[in-house]
This record gives sequence, structure tokens and C-alpha cells, in this order.
Amino acid sequence: MITLNDIHLRLCECIRESGYTQTHLAELLGISPATISHYLRGDKFPALDTLANLCRILDVSPAYILCSALTTKSISYEVCVCFPKDLSTTFTTPTSTLRPRRTSSL
Repeated sequence: MITLNDIHLRLCECIRESGYTQTHLAELLGISPATISHYLRGDKFPALDTLANLCRILDVSPAYILCSALTTKSISYEVCVCFPKDLSTTFTTPTSTLRPRRTSSL
């Protein structure tokens, strides 16, 4: 089972390995340096939008931070491997609910 502590440890690892100072990272994210300090202490966890931006800045996959089965840190890793190969079975719309498209009379 994944715990918040596991996620916190990965987040701290990535921030510390990035080489960014807390002040510079905060400037890039548009938050206060104190907030970064809270993340590192585990007092707070970033909002989803902040986490997404943090992952981009750190060049880290959100899946890695969230301790999913992926073991690579790189954001360039194809995250789609988490989804079934055939998405047509996952995202289907019954044909009875489809409506014909309107066409313009131009």
C-alpha cells in the first residue's frame, strides 16, 4: 500500500536532487519559499496543479512521485503504459446515445 509518507519521501528526493534552491523553486512555481519548506518537512502536500508544475520543472514523472509501478524518474517516459493498450474497450459510448452531427447550410 502506498502511503503519504512514501510520496513525501519521493518528492523530497526529487527536490533535493534537482539542485534548485527552495527560493528559486518557489519563484518558478509562483509560491513562497516557506511553502517549499512545508513540502520538504511533510507539513503540506502540493495541490495537484502545483504538483504537475513541480514535476515539469524537476523533469520528473508524476507517476514516480506518486509511487506508481513506474520506476523511472524521467518525465519523458511514456506514461501511457499505465493504460490498457486497447482503449476502445475502456472508453466506449453506446451507439444509441450518439446524435447525428449538424451540418451547416453554407
